[in-house]
Amino acid sequence: MALSVKIEPKFETNSKATELYIGVDVGGTRSVGIAASRDGFVFGYNVGGPANLQIDGFSSCADTVVSIVHKLVPPNSLLKCVGAGIPGARTKGDHEKLSKLISSSLGCKAIVTGDVELACHACFPSGDGVVVVAGTGSSARAISGGSIIARAGGWGPLLGDEGSAYWIGLEALRSVARAVDGSGSFTRVCEAIKERFGLSSFDELVSITMDLKRDQIASLAELVHEIAKAGDEVSIEILRRAGSELGTIAGTVAKRIGRSVKIALVGGVFNAGDYVKLPLLEVLRRIGIEATVIEPKFPPCVGGLILAYRACGIELAESTIQNLEMSAREAFIK
Repeated sequence: MALSVKIEPKFETNSKATELYIGVDVGGTRSVGIAASRDGFVFGYNVGGPANLQIDGFSSCADTVVSIVHKLVPPNSLLKCVGAGIPGARTKGDHEKLSKLISSSLGCKAIVTGDVELACHACFPSGDGVVVVAGTGSSARAISGGSIIARAGGWGPLLGDEGSAYWIGLEALRSVARAVDGSGSFTRVCEAIKERFGLSSFDELVSITMDLKRDQIASLAELVHEIAKAGDEVSIEILRRAGSELGTIAGTVAKRIGRSVKIALVGGVFNAGDYVKLPLLEVLRRIGIEATVIEPKFPPCVGGLILAYRACGIELAESTIQNLEMSAREAFIK
């Protein structure tokens, strides 16, 4: 069941309907929607279930967004536009079809992009920068003046997703197979995976992994991080390689910005801290890029708000950004 939380509006109410703009970040584990006035005062947010276009299809993804929006529209308001980021929505055709489905259901303007693009607008509402996203999947984007100018990664688990939580989990499973074969070392990773899946013998690993879903494999990334903190060399090496892979895709897009760039690191993989971040930055240094890591300006759902504003021709003034910062923090989602 979706959790809905509302806080009091920060704008004046009167007989005239208040213009409402909504941003929705659809994710692989949950989705978050946020509602705000034209001038950036947040007055509600809602948490709903996950969706992915490549897994769930157009109708299901659109329904996820619509369900969240319905819980965010208060009385005496005029819903003007919804901006949403949906994982798996890679092409212009995907974006247009989803936008039409959502718009027809809600009776307002809708603009859809990929979830990574949404994060870009949230991290850099103005100016230039690079965003590296490493959650269940991985990809990187360069943004300049509110437009995405370069992209790399995001090819999914079969063709890419290097450095992602899925990739880390898969590497952990492979390290167990190598250890059993004798080409790798038995370390705490082996025992931890044996415990996680309740294996009586490592011979059961093949049948167990055949039935694992992508998110179940990705969940092993947290396990790898915990074991790395205890000094396990195999886990540390997996995270180091993940950072290097992410540095490669970051460098690909950073070249479009210049030799000195601001970079935002988004997604659960970066909870591993320096185990991943330092190798990433080292790859960038080796190719002549000096990167300054910054904290994301906003959570991704605010990127949807920014898309909605821009789709309606609303200039993103400094006062609007300040209002969003203040009221989003009060809504406990910053």
